[in-house]
Amino acid sequence: MNKKRRNINVIYICLGIVILIFSISIFLYQRRQSLTFSTEKWINGADTERYRVLDDFTRNYNLIGMSADDVKILLGEYSIRREAFPSDEKRVDYYWGYIIRYDDWEGMEVLLIGLKDDVVVNYGRTYLSEL
Repeated sequence: MNKKRRNINVIYICLGIVILIFSISIFLYQRRQSLTFSTEKWINGADTERYRVLDDFTRNYNLIGMSADDVKILLGEYSIRREAFPSDEKRVDYYWGYIIRYDDWEGMEVLLIGLKDDVVVNYGRTYLSEL
């Protein structure tokens, strides 16, 4: 009887471990899916959604050399347009900014894209307070 009870306990423990591993796998898969960049998530998502997919975006897309029209297809209409800074006039004609999120300490975070002759020459994350 004692041996039979031990075997049942081992089965329950193994079953519990399998269920736990399965649950963790589903959670991680769903989390990964929600962090994957897509144009739809970027355009339709709230600021928090853009923030969540930005790392995947920067890993999988290189905007350098992309035309302004292609950027609009990929990211939609920009939130902010700014003429070049005097120190950048030789390298950049203007900047487009895409709002990523609002941070309580730093303010509005944006993806800032520098364009020269309607082609991306640089881009990066920055805060409006730093511009």
